[in-house]
Amino acid sequence: MWTKLRPGVREFLRRAAERFELWIYTAGSKAYADAMVELLDPTGQYFGGRVIAQGVPTAPDETPGDAVVFKRLMQGLEGREPVVVIVDDSSTVWPHDRRNLFVVERYIYFPSSRKRFGMQGKSLLEIDRDECPSRGMLMTAMRIFEHLHEQVFSRLHVAPPSSSPDAAAVWDIRNIMAAEKRQVLAGVCLVFSRVIPLEANPRQHPLWQLAEQFGAVCEMQCSDNTTHVVATHGGTEKV
Repeated sequence: MWTKLRPGVREFLRRAAERFELWIYTAGSKAYADAMVELLDPTGQYFGGRVIAQGVPTAPDETPGDAVVFKRLMQGLEGREPVVVIVDDSSTVWPHDRRNLFVVERYIYFPSSRKRFGMQGKSLLEIDRDECPSRGMLMTAMRIFEHLHEQVFSRLHVAPPSSSPDAAAVWDIRNIMAAEKRQVLAGVCLVFSRVIPLEANPRQHPLWQLAEQFGAVCEMQCSDNTTHVVATHGGTEKV
């Protein structure tokens, strides 16, 4: 099995370990988890044995198979949901803990990885390019995590757990992340054109719900309030 480390991962782990207790959670086998720990943290300074491996059936290369395997905070993390940030490249596998989830762009370097996820075109390896270690996904995420960390502890200072039964809601990372998300598209009014099937309930569509999570207002038809139209084709009634 070939494994390519994402550019910037060493610096990401170093900075993350200064502020967070790091865990590895994989749907793969214990052997797969141990191999990844050896690669990422050979001295044990970052994870210190905090590894959860679900041990689901694997593909021939020891990575988790193609079937969707649900993950859930467990084995030492129960009850810590108010201060846990999950970093994953898929939201599908965390149906129970999505409010804790920070989804990063999937890193696909090898041609075989593109084929596995049904992606067309050449891989990063084939075009001899890669992410920038200092401005790529990991460092971008790290700046956000440092901001979230600051937000949690500044609010803890104002509303410590002993101050009132409702104090936890003030510094709960899930509430902070939700509030930060809503700022991204605040003031945006979206209309979708030929994106959502006509027979579907648009308000139940993942893109509609995602836009609302990030603070946008979604409408069925264009109006004076419309700021953006998301379309798959030009020349439609809305475009």
